[in-house]
Amino acid sequence: TPDARSQLGLSPNADGVVVSKVTPNSHAAESGVQAGDVIVRVGSDVVKSPADAVAKIHAAQKDKKEAVPLLVSRDGTTYYLALQLVNS
Repeated sequence: TPDARSQLGLSPNADGVVVSKVTPNSHAAESGVQAGDVIVRVGSDVVKSPADAVAKIHAAQKDKKEAVPLLVSRDGTTYYLALQLVNS
């Protein structure tokens, strides 16, 4: 929403999804993902909804990738994080 973008210091037309919670000791936590992060891209793909982000992460798991890069915005700075994946 525009209010959420403003609170997070994002431009009004910014894409991405806000991480509301990270489970302690999870692969996301161990990969450096924090609550309040805005995931802008999963791999090379822009994400526009939580379901979109989950689908792209699951696709990487299905492709047997060990990790997928996340472009994350945190406190006005953009980072790349390598999200470690669990393959079954």
